Amino acid sequence: MRPAPQLIALALLMGCPEPWRAEEALAPSFARLDQDADGALDQRELQRGSPAPVSVAELDADGDEAVGPDELLVAFRELDPAGFDGVLTAVAPSPADVELFFPEPPRERRVRVMFEFMVAQVRQIAPQTPLPSEQDLQAAAATGSLDSPEAQAVAQQLAQAYQGLGLTVPPSVAARTGQRASQPPRP
Repeated sequence: MRPAPQLIALALLMGCPEPWRAEEALAPSFARLDQDADGALDQRELQRGSPAPVSVAELDADGDEAVGPDELLVAFRELDPAGFDGVLTAVAPSPADVELFFPEPPRERRVRVMFEFMVAQVRQIAPQTPLPSEQDLQAAAATGSLDSPEAQAVAQQLAQAYQGLGLTVPPSVAARTGQRASQPPRP
């Protein structure tokens, strides 16, 4: 039996103080849906509490054409809260996937991404501004260190461009270029 995902909407309507047990949390909602107070939900009562079509047949485990609290509880317990809505949940990437998309070591990637971001910012605001060449960026990133001579040269050029445009130089770059991090103008 695969319960309808719409039952989660019903579960979200429940109000129960923490800590709670599933039976306690389900009781107020079940009582509110059970309009005739017969202890079971027929098709009309079940549909009344659901934002989408729900069939009694999907939840009726004992074949009595009604859904009791125990059957509703079983349906709730069968739902995977991480995927009840049909959306695949995020999983940690495998090392093989990471290596496929990011072949360089993490230290090199950090340097490259930071400099590429700075270049993109300057290029967006003032495309005519002289910027480090692609070869200079690659050489700086290949060192994996902002303290290398290659990275310092790129950082110096980018810091000057930033300051000329009134942008805030990232503190890690400003510290290595001997400049104070510029502050954005106050409104």
